[in-house]
Amino acid sequence: MSYWDSVSERSCAKAVSYWDSRFSILHIVRHYTSGSMASVMMPKAAAKFIAEKSEDIKINKDGVNNLAKVMFKCVKDDTYNIKSWKTAHELNPSEMTKETVDWIFVADTLNFSFWSEDENKKYMVRYKGKEYTGYWSWIAALNRALDNGIKLTDPKFYANITKEKLSEILKSDSNYEIPLLEERAQVLQEAGKKLVEKYDGSFVNCIEKCEKSAESLLKLVVEEFPSYRDVAEYNGKKVGIYKRVQILIADIWACFEGKSYGEFYDINFITMFADYRIPQALVQFKAMTYSDKLTEFLNKDQMMKTGDKYEVEIRGCSIQAVEVEHIQSFCLKMMWLMTPARIYTVKTDYRQTLVNSGVDVRFQCSVDGIPEPKVTWKKIGNEDFLAVGPVLHFPSITREDQGQYVCVADNGIGKTNKTAKPIYVRTFKPAIKYSNPTGGVITLRQDEVNYNYPEEYNMEYKEMAVIVEGYYDPKVTWWKVTENGREQIPKDCSVLTCGFEFYNEPMRNDDSYYPDEGSKLSGLQIYNVIPEHLGTYVVKAENQLGTDELTLTMKRKKT
Repeated sequence: MSYWDSVSERSCAKAVSYWDSRFSILHIVRHYTSGSMASVMMPKAAAKFIAEKSEDIKINKDGVNNLAKVMFKCVKDDTYNIKSWKTAHELNPSEMTKETVDWIFVADTLNFSFWSEDENKKYMVRYKGKEYTGYWSWIAALNRALDNGIKLTDPKFYANITKEKLSEILKSDSNYEIPLLEERAQVLQEAGKKLVEKYDGSFVNCIEKCEKSAESLLKLVVEEFPSYRDVAEYNGKKVGIYKRVQILIADIWACFEGKSYGEFYDINFITMFADYRIPQALVQFKAMTYSDKLTEFLNKDQMMKTGDKYEVEIRGCSIQAVEVEHIQSFCLKMMWLMTPARIYTVKTDYRQTLVNSGVDVRFQCSVDGIPEPKVTWKKIGNEDFLAVGPVLHFPSITREDQGQYVCVADNGIGKTNKTAKPIYVRTFKPAIKYSNPTGGVITLRQDEVNYNYPEEYNMEYKEMAVIVEGYYDPKVTWWKVTENGREQIPKDCSVLTCGFEFYNEPMRNDDSYYPDEGSKLSGLQIYNVIPEHLGTYVVKAENQLGTDELTLTMKRKKT
């Protein structure tokens, strides 16, 4: 007889499930969660502590290693992957929506006590031509209710649900009703009222409050929804097993494939779910071994009380064994499939390289490698620029953002990079800068100023020039600062009429490949410079997006 069929399976089920079937969940909550949550050990630390103290359960590293190979092969062969949650059972939702989040919360809130001492006396629901028992009987009843227009996933509905109404909704298709009906009604009322009063009627808002942290979500759920407080006393410590809250988080993560509401940057904070099935598998694969004393107890088909030493050790050591397995599996993965970082593509959502300022621009760097590569971005010509992550995002791109970016992927095994196509930005407000490295001061010798005008006149000129950037093409005007303020130099000025001449010449520079759509050299030439021409000038550039101006000074060198 295999372990799966032995009496120990039933005994283990009794051991771990007794709290479901013999005590009110609310009683257990009150008994084990007095005091601050800070005094409760989180599952990983609790499991390690329990495994170190346990005298009747030992973790066998050889068995763990063998099981890790089996699990790794399942992943490698794609027998199981993150998409399996939606496809492994016909009753699970297939859509990734807000409504699905609320479905999962209700499903997991009542995910307790489907075990029966007599295999022939089970709660059963018939749905769409199939008969379901155990956990799936509850899910079948849930989907049946939704099909009949009953809003069982709406907190506003179940916050006020009565035992009688819930009994009607969960009506059995066998002669045996669902266990703990009164407790289920209480748990639903408690959860629904909390969501309505504090989280705007949806568990989605609990997730968003936790900012993609699985640890924060676990603590929030345990704090706000007492039925999820799965805590026991062991060797003078409060140990958190937290089976159902971890199932809740993992279900959301798996359903949403690690994206959207299921994106958690610390999903590895979650452990295995300490029910009675996994210990059976761990013993079958010899990853865990029981003492003769514990084996004898289980084979006698005896019932344990909640918090019993054996129950806590079975659950805690199961978590620790799987944590060891996780490490072993990771090491095997590293040894067997370690590959250097590789970049497939670097692309942006714009096919053209010239874009208007203010648009949303993303660069996507697609990489692979084991271990997972770290992705960073650098900018050619700007040593100070550094961004982290596979997506480089400019929500409203500016002239300063234009240029060429390089994606760098590094996983410790190999490092590589790939350059994205350049991006250039037009439709930007004007910007003026000096064309002369010495700035905006033009100093003339004394003999370069004609003090004998109008008796004498010459055709020599002095020039003030600036670089004007802007698209759409800015209008450029020049102004002379006088005692009365600024006076614009008329655009129709010429050498003959007032001794001034303007020019605007398109130019190429390092920032732009597009003449007439980026930069131009704008200048003012002053012929026959006389004392009245000395002083301060202002050049002004403006287009539909804004204005910029710059001050220049023409003066005589002191003798």
